[in-house]
Amino acid sequence: MDAPVAATAVFDVLMKACSQDASVLKPAESLLKQWETQPGFYSILASVFTRRDVDVSVRWLAVLYFKNGVDRYWRRNAPSAISEDEKESLRQKLTADFSEPINQIAVQLSVLIGKIARLDCPRSWPQLIPVLLEAIQVTDPLSQQRALQTLYSVIKSLASRRLPADRKVFEDLTRNMFGYIFELWEANNGAFSDSLRLQDATACVTFFDQAYLCLRVLRKLAVFGVTDLDKNEQASAFMNIVFERLEHFLDAKAAVSAVGQHLLSRRSNMIELLSKIPLDVVEYHAEHFVPFIRPSLELTVVFNFTSRGTGLIFEQFSVNTLNLMRFILRCEAYTPAKTLEESKSEVTLAARQIFSDFFTVQMLTELCRQLVLNYFPLQENELKSWQTDPENFVCDESGDSCKFSLRPCQENLFTTLVKEFRLVCPQVIMELVNEQENVDSSKDLSVVLCKDAVYCAVGLASYELYDFIDFDNWFMTKLIADLNVVHTNYRIIRRRVAWLVGCWISVKVSPNLRPTVYECLIVLLQPTEDIVVRLEAAQTLKLAADDFEFSVLQFSPYLEASFRLLFQLLQDVSQCDSKMSVLHVMSLIIERMQAEIRPHVSCLIRYMPLLWDSSMEHGMLCCAIISTLTTVVLSIGSSCVDMHDLLLPVIYYSTDVQQAAHVYLCEDGLDLWLATLQCSPSLTSPLVDLFSNMSALFELGSDTLKTCLKITEAYLLLGSREFLQKCGSSLLASLTSILSDLKDEGAVLVCRLLETLLQMCPSEGSELCSPLFANILGAVSKQRNTCTTALMSAYLALLSRLVFSVPTFFWPLVDKVALHCCCTSSELMLSVLDHWLDALDNVVNSFDKKLSVLALASMLSANVPCVLDRFAGIVCACVETLHDVCCSDSDSSVQIDGLVMTGEPNAEELETEHDRRRFQLSVQDPVHIVALDSFVLSQLSHLQHTLGDAVFSSLMQTVDSEVLQQLQLFVKH
Repeated sequence: MDAPVAATAVFDVLMKACSQDASVLKPAESLLKQWETQPGFYSILASVFTRRDVDVSVRWLAVLYFKNGVDRYWRRNAPSAISEDEKESLRQKLTADFSEPINQIAVQLSVLIGKIARLDCPRSWPQLIPVLLEAIQVTDPLSQQRALQTLYSVIKSLASRRLPADRKVFEDLTRNMFGYIFELWEANNGAFSDSLRLQDATACVTFFDQAYLCLRVLRKLAVFGVTDLDKNEQASAFMNIVFERLEHFLDAKAAVSAVGQHLLSRRSNMIELLSKIPLDVVEYHAEHFVPFIRPSLELTVVFNFTSRGTGLIFEQFSVNTLNLMRFILRCEAYTPAKTLEESKSEVTLAARQIFSDFFTVQMLTELCRQLVLNYFPLQENELKSWQTDPENFVCDESGDSCKFSLRPCQENLFTTLVKEFRLVCPQVIMELVNEQENVDSSKDLSVVLCKDAVYCAVGLASYELYDFIDFDNWFMTKLIADLNVVHTNYRIIRRRVAWLVGCWISVKVSPNLRPTVYECLIVLLQPTEDIVVRLEAAQTLKLAADDFEFSVLQFSPYLEASFRLLFQLLQDVSQCDSKMSVLHVMSLIIERMQAEIRPHVSCLIRYMPLLWDSSMEHGMLCCAIISTLTTVVLSIGSSCVDMHDLLLPVIYYSTDVQQAAHVYLCEDGLDLWLATLQCSPSLTSPLVDLFSNMSALFELGSDTLKTCLKITEAYLLLGSREFLQKCGSSLLASLTSILSDLKDEGAVLVCRLLETLLQMCPSEGSELCSPLFANILGAVSKQRNTCTTALMSAYLALLSRLVFSVPTFFWPLVDKVALHCCCTSSELMLSVLDHWLDALDNVVNSFDKKLSVLALASMLSANVPCVLDRFAGIVCACVETLHDVCCSDSDSSVQIDGLVMTGEPNAEELETEHDRRRFQLSVQDPVHIVALDSFVLSQLSHLQHTLGDAVFSSLMQTVDSEVLQQLQLFVKH
């Protein structure tokens, strides 16, 4: 490929790839994709994005293609890897100039260099770090800033390597450059402060941005490049200055805003970054963080819990510092261990001493009171969200992460304080509760919010307040009265009381109070109530139903009203998350109440088609609907046939691999499919038509294979002959296709399915799956160590079914397999019997073992010479199995077969139609019908009659005398 021509062609195609016209864009992208593996392609890209006279969009695209190419082709062992010579040339070109004027391109270039550094530095690119450090020292501010930006990307990439050798390299790198970057950071901080005093906005921006980049580098070096932070003078100095700089930037708000409002966002970014450093260090180096515990705690308290921080702090700073305090308190390195020796470690003792000195009774009291009274009350923006978008308010509040949002962060810190300081904090909470006892002003919103905050504290600390609050009495005397206040402000309290009950329901709510709780929740679920209160009441009802002490009998009187109101709530909410939440509540109640729910689900069933049609664009809601339908089907049992018009299209859609949605719906759809089959009383044509999806599902692999095989078994039990007539050939093709690729565990599952097939339709099943049985017979005839014990046991069970139930099929199958193996039928059968008898010792399941022996004993009556050659081994196997399955009758010393079912079978207590069908199949199984001792005796008698006494006697003489003596204990002849 001629280089100049190629360069021109690449440039032209890049221009076309920037087009908004799809007819131009698509061919260009296809060409670029073809050129990715061409030698010299990335050199051409580099020549494009380094030219300042080229259109920015073209340069941007060239950088992106180069960056993606690094991921795919830079590694030495990658397919179509970039040559070493070209890589060396590219490395030099990338670090030749750090004065890129376009910020977006500069950022991408720095990321690109970082990706290469992760693979090449320092072994193949030892000069990278020196070049960057040299570039940082230039006087041009733009070049210095770009070099710092690139250095950060490189350091970030190198810090992400986790192999011991790579970590050692990074530690050496940190040791060599930490001091220089630290000094540069300090110098830029000083220059920024000077510029701030002079109110030079341009200089402030320049020095601030450089200081910020230096700090980002230092953060990575301190966390991942320093092992003994408390003993490293430079790292310790850096950590101490971090706390100083945090205070400096917090206090500098007025000075920064005076220079320019645009600097305030930069100030916030710097404060946020500074506050993350102690968080990172305590996470990765807790044992070396002890000297910085007190400064961290003091910083958190001073700016979050005193007037010092008023007007200076912002949400993310509070989140970081409150999380810092929580992380320190919960850190395992600072927690006394169970053994006395471990608890006396220097780190633990030092940390506990700091905690003891810092968290005095006065300090803990103030922290708890401030968290409850200042932080817990709903803020104006939250109240506005409640008013304008109530469903979003509920979802937002329950779904935020404590790492990024203030409210869950505050609540987590509060619960940590209560758990760590059980002697002080519960007392503070009780004082707050007592203060609220006599305050009852529904018109004063601030009073209502304060009460809400105190109730929130009681809920969060429920486990720690077990011995402090008689919740039953408090609920009856105080909380019910709160629920009866109708003022609009008190919707806040009604919602909180519902939530509070949910917190305590599994802690200290007595069973005899549950009916009163249900009555209150039903009131809160009324359509006239606020939607937030209704959603909270629904969640509390879910917690009550999910509790260990939940009583079906006790909840039954409230079932109709609860389900009707939940269904109304499901209709009234509009957002996907809200509908999912209510559906989960209803699903749990259906699951817990089982048959009791049947009279009450008709309304839900009628609404489900409309809900399904409106949810097609919301995957998670579709999953929730399918899950709910599964629960409904299992609860209403055979009545689910009335729902087939809804169920079958849902099953078909969710398990159709041609639908994009099957990726997240398939698993739930298969569960619904299985439940529908298990509960259906008979097989219908629409049910059979669903099986057209199964072939593709079998090909998906092991994730859903088990459920697919269960579904197939359910079809066989539901209507085997009709099913095989319509779907037998596709089933055989699927099983044949997957069996060779399955691991032994999966192959065992397939064998168990084939067993069911033989039990239901011995003749039709054996003929249909003849190729599979031939393969299995051939596998058993080979060395038995080629498969696991479990798989060999499954193979033997299948062969036993064939021998015992379809002998007219088995012996011709032996002839067919022998012909294929180029041996005689006798030779094949002798090999099969040898491996069968050897493997029988490893069959631990008494059922499978008896099944095998029944088959082996039945072969004796076939009068096949090769079987008689193994007569002694078969008799020995019969005796061993008789010992396993027989036991003495309680009324006599007679040995009876314990696997034989006696009495009238009763399937009425089984849960589903499928369970009853399996039970009926089980009671007809030869293992449960045929007494092994009687069967062995009859087979021996038949053989004696066939062969004559003389021949039979000579056969018996081949059996070990001790085995014969034991045989006489079970049979008489």
